[in-house]
Amino acid sequence: MRPDFRKREEWVGEAACRSMNTNLFYPEKGKVHDEVRRTCMGCPVVDQCLEWALHHEGQGYFGGMTAQQRDRERRRQRIFLVEPQSYQPAYASARRNMRRAS
Repeated sequence: MRPDFRKREEWVGEAACRSMNTNLFYPEKGKVHDEVRRTCMGCPVVDQCLEWALHHEGQGYFGGMTAQQRDRERRRQRIFLVEPQSYQPAYASARRNMRRAS
């Protein structure tokens, strides 16, 4: 079952990470910042974030899971990764900024 993407704007403003540096969520492979883990553990919308990330985020740390953990969960639930056009610009710009910093 796909989440209701129209409601994403309702919960994303409540995310504990909303004012954090986006680059922290795209660490080197196999590494996750402790600050990110702690933030996700205490986030009031971690479940919504994970549900969204299972469908739309192939990289980084979202919903309390690494990309590899989400890949395993996708296989278990038979979820296919998709990125709706309406959400690509925000995440594409974050990825571009991360690549430029490298």
